[in-house]
Amino acid sequence: MKVNIYISEDGWPAPRYGFLPPQSPVSILPRSEIWRYVRSGDTGEFNLPEAVEQEIERRGFWAHSFGSGTSAT
Repeated sequence: MKVNIYISEDGWPAPRYGFLPPQSPVSILPRSEIWRYVRSGDTGEFNLPEAVEQEIERRGFWAHSFGSGTSAT
């Protein structure tokens, strides 16, 4: 699945990444954070499980703090 990748400028201590389909507006990511576009890619590049793709399809985005074990709900 092709996605646009964003990083939260508030991502301390662990970076927080947001994944959106290319046609989705960045405004659907959690509004309590400021998001900066990083690049486009395929979810396969990141070895993300199929459940992440399903979450993106269902909710329109997926946001996760790598290293802290938390994700946006």
